[in-house]
Amino acid sequence: MSSVMNYVGNYYNEAMQAQENSLTVMLEFILYILLMIACWKIFTKAGEPGWTALIPFYNLYKLFKITMGNGFFVILCFLPFFNFLALILLGINTARAFNRPPLFALGLILLPSVFLIILGFSNAQYVGPGGFGDYRPDEDYRENAVDFRKYMDPTPNSNDVWEDATEVQTVDFEVEEDN
Repeated sequence: MSSVMNYVGNYYNEAMQAQENSLTVMLEFILYILLMIACWKIFTKAGEPGWTALIPFYNLYKLFKITMGNGFFVILCFLPFFNFLALILLGINTARAFNRPPLFALGLILLPSVFLIILGFSNAQYVGPGGFGDYRPDEDYRENAVDFRKYMDPTPNSNDVWEDATEVQTVDFEVEEDN
């Protein structure tokens, strides 16, 4: 009887492992498809044909060319120790080339699959190899931002806000007296 129970238990465990494995494979496949679509969009944002994202090694060459201006940095990916440095530089320069903040570059270094998907599906625009050299917010961000510096300067006559605040306004009103 115990051998039958062991057989049923083992069969059940193997069935559960197969189901978990198939779910994992399906999620990995979905992530891979999303990553390919995002890379296609990244290449088209940079003015390259989208199909270059589908060709192994050539897509890495093109990504180095888009972000660093020279695709031959891909050779560093095949050298021990230098491959880590090359991928760190690739993450930093990808963020710069698409005008993203330094924390986004850190995300590209630590979780490249997730942040490439975010970059591909965002409204980030390609600004060129190396970008501006530092993070610059989008134009609509600057237009909607509040400039608090004009409220922080307490010197008189330095700003219209302080001149308006120092004006004294008088109000005339009548008082009725009780008879």
